[in-house]
Amino acid sequence: MVDRIEPLAKEGILLPKTVDEIFESFENWRIFTTPEGDIKGFFEIREFDENTLEMGAVYSTQKGFGRRLIQTFEGERKRRNVLNAFAVTKSKSVAQKFFVSNTGGCISEFFEGFDREKTGRYCIRWE
Repeated sequence: MVDRIEPLAKEGILLPKTVDEIFESFENWRIFTTPEGDIKGFFEIREFDENTLEMGAVYSTQKGFGRRLIQTFEGERKRRNVLNAFAVTKSKSVAQKFFVSNTGGCISEFFEGFDREKTGRYCIRWE
């Protein structure tokens, strides 16, 4: 996974992650593979507060597979009984064509207390 994240982190698309960081929070990662063991996609569930989850580090190798990632995230959000969700992306196209169209959410202001870089990024929020 680090080999998939690292090039995107250098471009500022994903947050950088070390192997240790992934292992420390492994229970928060959802990873999808082919029967041969190749990675198809993954994401990290981050708890922003008790009422809000973030879908982070979203990665997919197949067009259309992102919907499956969002469905899995939504299932986890409902299982945890969390009302709000959001994602952050550097791409306005990804914000509109992927997150907004698949979640029914909208591009909005960042949450109060969001302490990561906001410049040149889009926050997509949904319920």
